[in-house]
Amino acid sequence: MASLQRALQKAGLDNVASIAGALVLVTIFHWNMANAHPLLHEVSQRLYYLPIVYAAYRYGLRGGLATAFASALLFIPHLYLHLNDAETFRNQVAELIMFTLVGAVTGSGH
Repeated sequence: MASLQRALQKAGLDNVASIAGALVLVTIFHWNMANAHPLLHEVSQRLYYLPIVYAAYRYGLRGGLATAFASALLFIPHLYLHLNDAETFRNQVAELIMFTLVGAVTGSGH
């Protein structure tokens, strides 16, 4: 494991791997909270912003947007749960737009 970490650091991908791992963990947590705990489900949805903001600070606009788009791709399957509820579906689509805006605005400062 340490050799993999050293190889990632040498290639400059250690933070990219951390961001990807964070997105996967957030997605797993979000999906597991879907039916179990409504409040935790809502909170877990907002956790996507943490890797987006980190990537935007670390890698600028490109990093913020890339992470926002990756978050959206991981989030899109969740939209299918809300196809029959127009208001909730619109709110979920608005969340995807916010991912992009937060990534762009935060990343554009670098």
